[in-house]
Amino acid sequence: MEETTGQILYETKHHASRPFISNYPPLNHQQLNEGANNSYISRLLSSSGIAQLKERWRKHGNPTKVRRCASLFVSPRGDLVAVASGNQITILQKVDEYQKPRGIFNCKSITSFRCGAWSETHDVLGVADDSDTIYLIRANGEEITRISKSHIKSSSPIVGLMVQDDVDLKKSCLCTFTIITADGLIHDIEISQDPSASVFSPLASRSGTMLKQSPQDMICLDYQPELSLFSIVCSAGSLQLTTNGLYSLSLCWKSRNLALEVLVSTQFEGFFSIPKGYVGHITSPKVSISPRGRFVAALDMGGSLNTFKFDKEQRALSKCSYGEGNELHQGNKDSDKGNILVNGVIDFAWWSDDILAVAEMNGNITMINICTGAMLCKKDGTMYSLPLLERVPQMLGKLFLLETKPSVQNNESTKEIRESSFHLMECDRGDMNNKFDWANFQWSLVSFSERSIPEMYDILISRQEYQAALMFADQHGLDKDEALKSHWLHSSQGVNEIKALLSNIKDHVFVLSECVGRFGPTEDAVRALLDLGLSITDRYRFSEPEVDDHSKVWDCLVARLMLLQYRDRLETFLGINMGRFSLQEFKKFCNLPIKEAAIALAESGKIGALNLLFKRHPYSLTSSLLDVFAAIPETLPVQTYGQLLPGSSPPPSMSLREEDWVECDEMVTFIISRVPESHESYAQIRTEPIVKQFLGSQWPSVSELSSWYKKRARDIDTLSGQLDNSMCLIDFACRKGISQLQPFLEEISYLHQLIYSEENEEMNFSMSLTIWESLPDYEKFKLMLIGVREDTVITRLHSKAIPFMKKRFHSSTVPSGDEKTDCSAESFLVRWLKEIASEKKLEMCSIVIEEGVREVHNNNLFHNEAEVVDCALQCIYACSVTDRWSTMTSILSKLPFPRDSEAARLKERLRLAEGHIEAGRILALYQVPKPISFFQDAYCDEKGVKQIIRLILSKFVRRQPGRSDNDWTNMWLDLQSLLEKAFFFIDLEYVLMEFCRGLLKAGKFSLARNYLKGVGSVSLANDKAENLVIQAAREYFFSASSLSSSEIWKAKECLNIFPTSRNVRAEADIIDAVTVRLPNLGVTLLPMQFRQIKDPMEIVKLVVTSQGGAYLNVDEIIELAKLLRLSSHDDISAVQEAIAREAAVVGDLQLAFDLCLVLAKKGYGSVWDLCAALARGPALENMDIASRKHLLGFALSHCDGESIAELLHAWKDLDMQDQCESLMVLTGTEPNENNVEALAKMVKNLVSVLDGPVPDGLLSWQYVYKHHVLSLLTELEARAKPEVDFQSSESLHGLISEIEQTYNSCCKYLKFVPNPARLDIVKRFLSIILPADGSFKSFPCGSVWRVGLAMLVDTWIRMMNDMHEVALLENSEERFCLECIMKCLQVFARLVAGEKVSSSQGWATVFGYVGYVLVGDVAAEIFNFCRAMICSGCCFGAVADIYDEVMAHFQREAGSVADFKKEAFSIQNLRDLYLSILKTILQELTDESREHQCLHYYLSSLSKLAGDLDNLQSVRQAVWERLEEFSENFRLPNHVRVYILELMQLIAASDKNSKGFSSKLKVEVHSWEGWENTHNATANCENAAADGISNKVDASNKFTNTLIALKSTQLVSTISPSIEITPDDLSTVESTVSCFLGVSKFAESESHIETLLVILVEWDGHFTRGEIEMDSGEVSDGGNGWGNDDWDEGWESFQEPIEEEPKKSAKLSVHPLHICWMEIFRKLLTISHYNKMLKLLDKSVANPGEVLLDEENARTLSQITLEIDCFLALKLMLLLPYEAVQLQCLDSVEQKLKQEGISDKLGVDLEFLLVVLSSGIISTIITKPSFGTVFSYICYTVGNFSRQCQESQLSSSGHGGSVESENISKDHVDLFTRVIFPCFVSELVRSGQQILAGFLVTKLMHTNPSLSLINIAGACLTKYLERQIQILQDSNLSFRDGVGLSEPLLNTISSLRDRMGNLIQPSLSALSHDHR
Repeated sequence: MEETTGQILYETKHHASRPFISNYPPLNHQQLNEGANNSYISRLLSSSGIAQLKERWRKHGNPTKVRRCASLFVSPRGDLVAVASGNQITILQKVDEYQKPRGIFNCKSITSFRCGAWSETHDVLGVADDSDTIYLIRANGEEITRISKSHIKSSSPIVGLMVQDDVDLKKSCLCTFTIITADGLIHDIEISQDPSASVFSPLASRSGTMLKQSPQDMICLDYQPELSLFSIVCSAGSLQLTTNGLYSLSLCWKSRNLALEVLVSTQFEGFFSIPKGYVGHITSPKVSISPRGRFVAALDMGGSLNTFKFDKEQRALSKCSYGEGNELHQGNKDSDKGNILVNGVIDFAWWSDDILAVAEMNGNITMINICTGAMLCKKDGTMYSLPLLERVPQMLGKLFLLETKPSVQNNESTKEIRESSFHLMECDRGDMNNKFDWANFQWSLVSFSERSIPEMYDILISRQEYQAALMFADQHGLDKDEALKSHWLHSSQGVNEIKALLSNIKDHVFVLSECVGRFGPTEDAVRALLDLGLSITDRYRFSEPEVDDHSKVWDCLVARLMLLQYRDRLETFLGINMGRFSLQEFKKFCNLPIKEAAIALAESGKIGALNLLFKRHPYSLTSSLLDVFAAIPETLPVQTYGQLLPGSSPPPSMSLREEDWVECDEMVTFIISRVPESHESYAQIRTEPIVKQFLGSQWPSVSELSSWYKKRARDIDTLSGQLDNSMCLIDFACRKGISQLQPFLEEISYLHQLIYSEENEEMNFSMSLTIWESLPDYEKFKLMLIGVREDTVITRLHSKAIPFMKKRFHSSTVPSGDEKTDCSAESFLVRWLKEIASEKKLEMCSIVIEEGVREVHNNNLFHNEAEVVDCALQCIYACSVTDRWSTMTSILSKLPFPRDSEAARLKERLRLAEGHIEAGRILALYQVPKPISFFQDAYCDEKGVKQIIRLILSKFVRRQPGRSDNDWTNMWLDLQSLLEKAFFFIDLEYVLMEFCRGLLKAGKFSLARNYLKGVGSVSLANDKAENLVIQAAREYFFSASSLSSSEIWKAKECLNIFPTSRNVRAEADIIDAVTVRLPNLGVTLLPMQFRQIKDPMEIVKLVVTSQGGAYLNVDEIIELAKLLRLSSHDDISAVQEAIAREAAVVGDLQLAFDLCLVLAKKGYGSVWDLCAALARGPALENMDIASRKHLLGFALSHCDGESIAELLHAWKDLDMQDQCESLMVLTGTEPNENNVEALAKMVKNLVSVLDGPVPDGLLSWQYVYKHHVLSLLTELEARAKPEVDFQSSESLHGLISEIEQTYNSCCKYLKFVPNPARLDIVKRFLSIILPADGSFKSFPCGSVWRVGLAMLVDTWIRMMNDMHEVALLENSEERFCLECIMKCLQVFARLVAGEKVSSSQGWATVFGYVGYVLVGDVAAEIFNFCRAMICSGCCFGAVADIYDEVMAHFQREAGSVADFKKEAFSIQNLRDLYLSILKTILQELTDESREHQCLHYYLSSLSKLAGDLDNLQSVRQAVWERLEEFSENFRLPNHVRVYILELMQLIAASDKNSKGFSSKLKVEVHSWEGWENTHNATANCENAAADGISNKVDASNKFTNTLIALKSTQLVSTISPSIEITPDDLSTVESTVSCFLGVSKFAESESHIETLLVILVEWDGHFTRGEIEMDSGEVSDGGNGWGNDDWDEGWESFQEPIEEEPKKSAKLSVHPLHICWMEIFRKLLTISHYNKMLKLLDKSVANPGEVLLDEENARTLSQITLEIDCFLALKLMLLLPYEAVQLQCLDSVEQKLKQEGISDKLGVDLEFLLVVLSSGIISTIITKPSFGTVFSYICYTVGNFSRQCQESQLSSSGHGGSVESENISKDHVDLFTRVIFPCFVSELVRSGQQILAGFLVTKLMHTNPSLSLINIAGACLTKYLERQIQILQDSNLSFRDGVGLSEPLLNTISSLRDRMGNLIQPSLSALSHDHR
């Protein structure tokens, strides 16, 4: 606290504090001397000369400068403060209380700042350093500029710096700083306002102004801007080198012209320079004028402060004198009778005009009255180190102090800091600059601000200096309440504070608010506060008259109620907590509504505390009674709080405390009228007496209680599962008088009886009460029988279910024994029996029905005989099993015969049931089992029944060994029985036909011959019989794998059944043609290959082209064609055409010519192209001009429209050639090649001379030009093809230039050439650019190639333009075509230039288009050009640009192009254009005449979402649909369809789904963006219905089926080329299985089985994703057409339905194709590939939710394998989840080991250990004595491997080992030691074999045999298992180390590794338990 004397009161604030920078202080003397030695003078003078010069300089009066460690510069209003510490300036601002730097300026040179001034208006600081350099700095620390001393043009040091703000200064100046040097000169520095300037130079307009009468040696000065007054201290004359000299103090006036006028001057003694050898205190000299100019104070370097009084009117300065008795002179021995105010001063500053603040050397700050010399204020106890003082120029009573002190070190005490500060102050200032490391010092800024008495009082309180504040209040007569309140609020608020502080506060409103709203820290403090508050409010009783008038009184009464409530809460809280008090808990309890407090206690289960709460606050809790009880934990026994549960009426009495006087009726009335429920204090004023008067007791009604009890019981059961508690709760309620809950209690008892019965111990049944209530009575009846067995069902029915049924099943629905049964109200028992029958529990139904028949007269289970019979029949038909026919018969045999009116109906039903059972037996006998319910509605599914008959025959045919004739006869009888018993609606003729088909399939030809003639009353028509024979023969024939196969013999034998039939004979001819005639002609076709050839002409072509010279056998080939049913005239002509074409290909033109003449005479038009080629070909024997004309004429008669012009042109060329030769003969010269124009003119004149028609053979003058142009063109072509390198841009540019030059030389002649020759010449010009081979391997890219392309296109455009001009003159139709080409090329050139079409795409377009240019019409040109772009990879946007512009152009010109619309019909929009192009591409793909790259580019052009998106989507949809249609063309080769479907998959796949395709395909074909979510996957799904069966196929499934079927056909061709897999074969699981079994018959070798695996994997993914079952329709009888693909469809494609296996667990499902996998395992077992079998089963381990084989197949496989190797069988079965089969195999292994013992081979079977451990069967082996031999074998194997592993480790470590150990690999060692052995040891421990496990571990750990005791073994075992747990936790390695050894069982190893933790940890726990 500040100690004050007098009336000066001020506040001290501490502001920023920062360290000095590390690169300070300046250089020491040694450094200065070294610097001087290196200076310019040192280079001129010697060291002694320099010393003499320094001494001379000192004698001439230049004192040594004193460097200041710190300076303080304050702005006029104090908004900014700059602290200069060393060479750093920190700028602080008022807005943040000078705490954080606004800016920091660092001077790079080592210096200190002596003087400075602020321009506060512009936030600019000007400072001068020791080197007299001026720095102008912004407030943010940014340097504006600096001015060196040389710019000032003065050799004297700077002594002052100030700011002028005169209005007459230049308006262009931002601000002006004035510098005063020691020689009295004034220098102005102006900062310009020019914003473009960053550095401003000082102005020197008024530089050099001299102070009038001013001495030259100014030491320090001060400037008072308000008075324009300067105070200057300077030397009075020559400087005397003494301690005290005579100095002058002058006051100067600043005139308007900035000149200084001396007002007054006086002399005084002082110490303002440092003489040589001076030792003592040094202070920076300072002079300052008081704020109003009345006084001047001067401080010399010795610390003496002189004061002077200034009389302005008299212009006189006089020293202030003080008496010797003044307190300031005490101890001042050097005082000259009071002239010196005080000695030992460091700094001073004016507090006001007559009060001076003085900083003494001892660190004290003193306030001195300058008039009296009295000390007004002094801070005791506070010492400031090296303090500097500065006042705020424009504010009185505000000072800043800058302190410099050492930094506080961690280990430095306060005493050491104080001693360091004293040492700092007592040392010589000059030495201090050189001796102290300022980096260890820091500065602090402090401010002193004058304050008033109230302000000072508030400050003391805010500082919590309460004792001082109270004394200050006493001293100045202030109110003490504020100090007491603050002290109370900041105290601990205990009992003592309440008595000493709160009770002494006069403000009772405050005191009462504290008593109500404050909680004491202890119980006593709480009571003291409550007592104080109650004592204050006790004075306001209702008897006093002022109660009604003052609201303040009512507030006190309300507060009293709150205090009473808190007191009650305190007592309740202490009771609840058993006397323990906690402030936080009590505060929380008081703030909680009583309801929430009760709920909180209830939730925590504190029943005793809750009981106390009910007793203390009964009326407050009545309304929330049920909510509180609902909060009690449901797991808490009801007995613990049963006494608290509410009954039908409230308790008879409730005891309360004695009422207070305020808890009266008047207060209740006040609360009702004035305190709303929303008021914050409403709950706090409701004490129990108030609530009792206000509300009374609100007990819940009986209905509310009943609902609550029900809900509570349900919640207890739902949340805790404790039904006992629920039943106990309702029992309490019933005993408390709520009788309405009695039925509910009975409902709970039913559930309780069900759950806690003895039978439920096995079932572990559980159900919530809520679900039980919601169940219908029948469902409850079912639950009473849940888990019942055949031996307990009767007991359970009589004890529980039947009594419940009789009670709940109303009597109105149960008729008496004489009444008719109401089927609509069947009993619970009947419904239940039907359901369990549907669940295949028919035996249990039989037991119940038998019991019911026995007691039918007692009306116990059934009420009459009719109900028994009806129930039995319903149960039989509800059962879906297919192997319980005996049980069904037994049930029917036990039924009584009803004697009521329904006897006849029931008798008929029994008869039908017996027939259906017999039919079921027959179907099961033939391995086509069907449930009995199938027969009820079989007549609705005639097609399905026919398929079943086919399936029976199919299975019977496939059985091995083959069936005898007697078996077939019995089967025919069984089929007849089936029709009689169940399938009476099936025609017997149909069955006979299918039976005969089966006989033919089985090779029973003689028996088939008999049945085909008819049996009994049924016979087959001849055509049907022949068709059956033909189909069977075809199947035999086409299944033959070679021409010597026995199947061909069978086919012939089959046809011999009807040797005289014409149709059958035709089939025999085909077989003869394939097996005899074709090999004789050099062609060998397998029957399946022959079948795949749809057109017999293809076979003829194959024969013709098969080998050299084969075409010469014309007659044999024609005979072969006739055998192949090509016997018509057109067919024979087609054969001759094929021969002719082959002859022409091989060069036998003579034969071709002869055959063409024959065909021409026949008029066979399709050979016209060959005729035309021969006519224009080389001369042949007997080929004259007439023959050529005949062939050309025939060609013209039958050619297409596009070839007419070409053939006519050929005709004219031939004729022109004759005429030219005739002319040359007539003239005897050649036509000119020298002067073409002269020759043409000569010919023209010659023709004009002739009269009449021009003779034949005379050349025309146009022909001369044509010949000339052709000569030039031919020469260019001959030169271009071999010489041009099309991979070189230079060579290609050269060719383009030659084309252009050649065209330029002949373009003027070309216009005279008539059409079509002119257009042909143009085409040849365009075609020169093509390479010689017609292809281009890699299209170039780059700017050079783009230039060449632009040159070529420009040349083409010019050609088209020239030809267009000629066409316009001739008005020919070609002008439109030329105009179209020109427009296309122009747009194309623009796209290339804009890089929308790359150079490679551009060159590809050129090469692709040049072959189809100038075809005749505009539409064709657009089509060809766009096709070339698309097939070159151009995007859709580029194609659309050309198409749109060209189409728009011609649509505008539609008037002049009348036929354009008609021509452009096929390309009228982009959709049609793309479809037309696709049509040609697909045609080329079909003909295999072009590579696939064109189609790839075509599809990729649509990949990007660019251009018009609507057009793009329309084109995409159309293309997709066309591809879909194309892929469904069955006449296409399979590989083409597969290719198309793969393309469709790829373009429809997103990037993440594009896996599985070849890299080339993914590079060339890009997926369509955004198409995967919008396209329709395949063609529309066909929904058809035939004979009542719906055929619904998912479109995407059909698409996938087709692709998979085609791929599968390709794969299966390696097994048998005759097999074809269709999509229908893969439509359902049944058809897929049937197809696979058919294929597998042909698989014999290992490669074949691998192919089967690949096929199954392909199918596996399809069915794993999901399947849709589809029924196959009936297939009509085959016709005579052998090329029909439907010939072999029939019953053999139908497969029996797969009976669903019962699920072993909810997570296990059998693979849909498990029959196929079974076939694979059969095949692998046959070829002894056992490891492959293990590997396949091991892969299924990775997918635990699905198994490859069902239990029946697994059992079959195990039986087959047991005959080969029982160990292998066990391994296989242990990889499957069927325990019964595993135990069977395990038993076989046990017997084998007993018989044969353990061989050496068995002792190293690591795979056996793996599967035994991973399957979990090891525990069974260990625990069951029946498998003791197997257990011994396992222990032997483990021991053997342990020994080998030890020896292997010893061998690897160099300690030797046996030779046998070398056989075990490191993989074996790692696998055994890290996985198998720990798991085996854990299993031993878990099975109770700890001793054996311990001994095994000790052996493995090399324990000494003498230590192998039980306790040692146990310790080793524990340590071993703990180590294994640690290894598992630390290791991240996957155990795939054993790949080399255990390749088949990788997943098994991984599975066992994952289970190790679960095996080892329980074993370790078991060990620990045993030890305890």
